[in-house]
Amino acid sequence: MGSNVFSIDEDRDVLIDFSEEFVIRIEDIDAAMVQLIDHPSDDAHFNELLGLLNTVSGKASSCNLAPIVEPLKTLEMLVDRLWVRKIPFTEVLRMFTEKLLGLLQYIAQEAAEQGEVSFSLFVDVQSALQPVVNFQGDFESAVAKGLQLLEGQSDNDPEMSDAIDLFDDDDSDDVLFTPSEPVDDVLFTPSESVDDVPVDDAPVSDVPVSDVPAVIADKRALSHMDIIQRDLTLFRALGRLLNDRRARLSRTEVVLPIALGMNALGMQAVDFFQLEAAVHVHDIAMLRLSDEAFQRAQVDDCSGRDEEHPLLAFEMLQQMTLWEEAAEIVYQHQERLDGSGYPQGLKAADICEGAKILGICDTYFVFAHEKPGKKTKQSVINALSEINSREQHFDHEWVVRFNKIVRIQNTIGAT
Repeated sequence: MGSNVFSIDEDRDVLIDFSEEFVIRIEDIDAAMVQLIDHPSDDAHFNELLGLLNTVSGKASSCNLAPIVEPLKTLEMLVDRLWVRKIPFTEVLRMFTEKLLGLLQYIAQEAAEQGEVSFSLFVDVQSALQPVVNFQGDFESAVAKGLQLLEGQSDNDPEMSDAIDLFDDDDSDDVLFTPSEPVDDVLFTPSESVDDVPVDDAPVSDVPVSDVPAVIADKRALSHMDIIQRDLTLFRALGRLLNDRRARLSRTEVVLPIALGMNALGMQAVDFFQLEAAVHVHDIAMLRLSDEAFQRAQVDDCSGRDEEHPLLAFEMLQQMTLWEEAAEIVYQHQERLDGSGYPQGLKAADICEGAKILGICDTYFVFAHEKPGKKTKQSVINALSEINSREQHFDHEWVVRFNKIVRIQNTIGAT
């Protein structure tokens, strides 16, 4: 097999059964979306849709179908985000979801018939999801753009593609997905927990970061996935509070899709939810700064070195159940392979994979989006050059995957 194929290591009959069941589940999901459009204020329909997506992604994970697990979890995350922000579920979003699920079902069918999945299909899915998940401003327009991409239209920038080609010259071996532990088929009911979570309407001053552990100190008996989903709602809210203070593009909405995409290409080296959590909260110490200090930190971010800033998120995550891996990622994301990073001066073998991913993505954002002055095509190319020239800082294999994901983003003009 060539390097443009994902191998699926699972019994053929199991894959066939899943593919056939997926067709039925898609019909159920469509029915739930129709109800959601007809009754936009009924939280029960959001719960039903989240539950169906969670069930499908859990079964896909148990079948080792990681190429569709990532998009399904991303879609679930999007629906949860709409629910929290009270954004209506529209007919255009239903059409987008139908087409996306149809493509994922085709991928499942291809895996069942051939035991492998084309990388180009994965690119199509990721490209279509990018504008929808990373929407800024008009959500309906972002969904329409995603729908166009599913229908084969592209905003690829040839000049940017040529620049990316300078870095993306890897001829790596086959990518064999080995997903993390299968997710139980738990129907997430966000109404059990979201009421206690600060969201966009709350001003920053109303959310004292020192009190965060108390917010999640819920002693009710919850399943593993209930805890994961409850806490992720909190992490996303904290990330949005931080992003709302930034005068420029949201760091989370740039870093998250790149980090998750790199992980998908990297044999699921890091748990999906742990990586997402780390991306959302790794900079929350910034919430403690005054407005003046916060803006100064934005300018100094390219060259500054605040050795204490990972500590707050690390300590918060350490006090919470199930987030040990995310805590380690946050604490180590400023470490570098040659030992020049901080806070511990760790070297390559001692840095966890999630921290290697986040370190690359965060550095890319700093150079492409946060240097003084407006982001330009040249600033993105310069950022790519910075990442690819720092072999002493960043793991080569993760840089190769980073380049591939940036290429995907360039096909839709998201770089």
